[in-house]
Amino acid sequence: MAMTGVAGRRFGGHCSGWRGLFRAMVFVAGLLPMFSTTHALEHRAATESIAEVKAAIRTAEVEHHALEKQVQHLDQRMSIIEKRAQIHVLGHEFAESLVGELLALPDPADFRHSQDVRAALLQRTSGAQLRVEREIDDLTEKEQRLSTPSSGGRIAVPAEDVQHYHELTELSHLQARLIDTLRESDRVTTQLLHASKKAEARLKQLLFWIPAPVGASTWEGLQPSFAWMVSLDNWRTAAGIACQECRRDPWRSGSGFLLVVLLVLGHRRMRDRLFAIVERSKVAGHVRKRELLQALLITAALPAALPLAMLVAGSLVDTAPGLHTLAASLGDALLAMSSLVYAIGLLIWLVDPRGVAAAAGRDQDCLVFLSRTLRRFMPGFVLVLFVAALNGLDDAPFSNRESLGRVAFVAAMAMLAWLFSRLFQRRSPLISRLSALASRGWIVQFRPFWLLILIALPLVFAGFAIGGYFVAAEYFFARLAASFFVLLGAVMVRDFLCWWLAATSSRSDLAISRPSATVVDDEKRSLINLALMVLVLVGLWVIWRSGLPVLAAIGNYPLYSYVSTVNGAHVVHALTLEGFAIGIIVALVTWVIVRNIGGFLDVVLLRRIDMQADASFAIKVVSRYVVIIGGVVVASSALGLGWDDVQWLVAALSVGIGFGLQEIFGNLVAGLMMLAERPVRIGDIVTVGDVTGTVSKIQARATTVTDFDNKEILIPNKSFITDRVINWTLSNQTTRLLIKVSVPRGTDVGRAQQVLLDVVRANRDVSMEIPPAVLCLGLVDRSLEFEVSAFVDSFDKRRRVQHELNGAIDLALRESGIVG
Repeated sequence: MAMTGVAGRRFGGHCSGWRGLFRAMVFVAGLLPMFSTTHALEHRAATESIAEVKAAIRTAEVEHHALEKQVQHLDQRMSIIEKRAQIHVLGHEFAESLVGELLALPDPADFRHSQDVRAALLQRTSGAQLRVEREIDDLTEKEQRLSTPSSGGRIAVPAEDVQHYHELTELSHLQARLIDTLRESDRVTTQLLHASKKAEARLKQLLFWIPAPVGASTWEGLQPSFAWMVSLDNWRTAAGIACQECRRDPWRSGSGFLLVVLLVLGHRRMRDRLFAIVERSKVAGHVRKRELLQALLITAALPAALPLAMLVAGSLVDTAPGLHTLAASLGDALLAMSSLVYAIGLLIWLVDPRGVAAAAGRDQDCLVFLSRTLRRFMPGFVLVLFVAALNGLDDAPFSNRESLGRVAFVAAMAMLAWLFSRLFQRRSPLISRLSALASRGWIVQFRPFWLLILIALPLVFAGFAIGGYFVAAEYFFARLAASFFVLLGAVMVRDFLCWWLAATSSRSDLAISRPSATVVDDEKRSLINLALMVLVLVGLWVIWRSGLPVLAAIGNYPLYSYVSTVNGAHVVHALTLEGFAIGIIVALVTWVIVRNIGGFLDVVLLRRIDMQADASFAIKVVSRYVVIIGGVVVASSALGLGWDDVQWLVAALSVGIGFGLQEIFGNLVAGLMMLAERPVRIGDIVTVGDVTGTVSKIQARATTVTDFDNKEILIPNKSFITDRVINWTLSNQTTRLLIKVSVPRGTDVGRAQQVLLDVVRANRDVSMEIPPAVLCLGLVDRSLEFEVSAFVDSFDKRRRVQHELNGAIDLALRESGIVG
């Protein structure tokens, strides 16, 4: 909107006449004092704002162009690397170039500050633009008000307002341009980070599977690598960087080191307190719950000093520039090893013969053996592994990784294989204890098999490192070690929760004995298992998700392939290693869910609903079938099996069902019909053939009936559908008792009937809802035969009431003189 000529014309056209001109002069004279003091300040502020916005635009555009160049440069470098990989230019030099490219990738932390600055500037600029637009609207409204006819004339807009309007308009356009530039920079930053993440995954994938086997350079690099590692100048540089970081952020580093000092000073006191709690519990035969929680907290705090010191020191030197390789490598190694050192220390304190495991009643010989072996082994193992990490992570020189880092890693794996052979040898206290507890258990029976796997696994990693795949071996060992501690922690938590719940249900202290899973009911144990399974899966996903792009190279390896014809075209179907692994995982998860879903439904849902036991059982069984079907479908999809692939199997099964498997299939269908129609329920008393008992379990193939001798009899489900079945408690548990009574011939029938009725009515367990009856059936062998009919409201009372009536009838007949 142009205000200059329009305002002048409006002023000249509408202020003709002396009266109108006089009124206009008076109005403008009243406004002049205010404008004279504010317009200069407004003009200066607008000018300064315009200059500031222009400077910000120049800075934002320079940053935007730099980001675009980084994206282009990264794309060019990755194109060159892909070309090299396609022509198989592989070896030490190519691997070293990949490491250099990895280190040169943009770090998201480097862009975090600039993104925060841009976000703050974008917020301020948006707010400022909103205020400028409001001022422009105010000036426009003011111009319209002055231009409104008033007593025959219009007033011209002051020139200062017109100038200020143009300045604000220019400022608003510049602010909009700055906002667009900032948003575009954010978009390019996001694009760069995405490309960097994709490039990192690709570089690691190439680096993982490029062989760089042991050669002469490996042994030649040991001496300079060791010299680099023990160089005093390098360590002084790392110490100087740590001191600089301490001065830059004293609160974080100071609080961390203060906590380390407190843990070190309180170590002896915490240890003595832990031993006192355990000793007191041994003497008393039980441990109090409060003391147990205190012992667990102390156990968690005892090994925390060294890992915390490593974590704080690693965070201080991890910010070292790329030129200071030892400082950067030291930071990476300390951060990577801190969690492993804590996990190992926690395991050592948990199995200490004077620690929590002793309070839980674990075998003392096993604890002494475990504790002694781990305390002797772990310091050397951790030291060797730290040397491997210091020389083998990304910031270390490539020659160190190929020489000292590789040699130290191979030595650590050999030490780990020796530890496994030592712990689980045939004569070790652990195996002896397992054999004594369950000599026929699968752990003892398959000990050679799983011990061979335990020993071979670290040796396989060592072989990978020697064969040239050191990066892959190091990566997978770290992930498997973390996964092992997650699974071990889940087992320990499950054991402790079962122990705790067993004591809680009995409202007593925790007894010092082996916590048995049977002490806790199935529902709680199932809920614990499912919850821990979810936590374990989440933990494993967090551990392995960063390695999924790397695993894609071997995940696509075909284990089996075949060719089929679809619409005249040949289609290759392949079972890949990734699909096979997913299928195995789905099968394991399905198995765990099927075993525990019944208890989970009981605790979460079925106990909250007023539902009969048989209906709850039917829901649990159907839920298991649904989970099994879903698991089979998902596993088949992962294995690449579709309907076209298995229809021949279905046809073969149909033939098998028609001949040899028809009985099994018939029992399976009958079991489903029993769950749907519910002619027989859990707890019903039934008679099938010559078997009478209580239904205790309904399974897919057979139903378990417990007879009155407490024998469990398996009856095929088909018998409940096709044979004659008596269900004594289907709709009502009330049943009739028939008792035959003979009295001498010539006895008064009415008197005998009354005596029998009085006896039946005197029994309190005889139901009066259906009146008892006594009928004379006739003459049998010189005697009168009566039939006593009485009803009881529970099948459990039937035999007892029959016994009581027989005895009472005999006594009443004798007392009345009917029977001598």
